[in-house]
Amino acid sequence: MTHVLWCAALLLCVACDPAPSASGEKPPASASAPARTQRQQCAALISTVNASHDRLEKIQQQFKIAPDIPAELRAMADAMDKSVLALGNVPVTTPELKTFVERYTAMAKAIAKHGREVADGADKKDLDAMATAQISLSSAIAQEDPIVDDLNKRCSE
Repeated sequence: MTHVLWCAALLLCVACDPAPSASGEKPPASASAPARTQRQQCAALISTVNASHDRLEKIQQQFKIAPDIPAELRAMADAMDKSVLALGNVPVTTPELKTFVERYTAMAKAIAKHGREVADGADKKDLDAMATAQISLSSAIAQEDPIVDDLNKRCSE
């Protein structure tokens, strides 16, 4: 998956809230906290998407040693579920960035769902189910680059 990290993100992080926890989840902002600027919101979103990418990369590295495709797909689906939770914890007020969160969340949920379907088909040795789920999984994954490109474009303005 595309890694969103770029130089502007590093500069933006100087102004952002404390980094996410080791799990990638940020604590919810308190109601009394001042409104965050778009720059801060962008930095938090980019950091969260990067953490998601890092989790997926770590899983892929783990399974290079002992390949187990169904287990890898399930681990990746679990990682995408964590990404959805982490993204939901990023306080966003800008309508365009809210749209990004909605699109990325829908994509992540679809990747998790279809990844598990491919794994289930593999466990059952059901080639038709695997093929159908793989098409859906590929379609969901293909959405990631345009969504991230939109975030990068919006955050570079």
